[in-house]
Amino acid sequence: MCDLGLSRSDFLSLTPREFDILCKRQSEIEKRWDSRFASVMALLANIHRDSKKRKRPYKTEDFMPTEKRQKQTWQEQLKTVEMITRRMGGEDRRLP
Repeated sequence: MCDLGLSRSDFLSLTPREFDILCKRQSEIEKRWDSRFASVMALLANIHRDSKKRKRPYKTEDFMPTEKRQKQTWQEQLKTVEMITRRMGGEDRRLP
């Protein structure tokens, strides 16, 4: 979901393409902020890091969990869709 802080009338006046473009732009802005915050966290962690216990210095990526997502297999994706369908009261109409 994308929160752009738009009024109802502004939101309803957008085409789907315009909404998609604005959401992508907002996502890019949030990623930049996340990266800045992660850089500060890595700096602080490295300042207080015990180099005997942890040889490798922390990196910005270590504090950006959204960047570490592993790709799901199609089986994992199917399980997620099945779960969402059940929770929303839908039914599985696939052939047995």
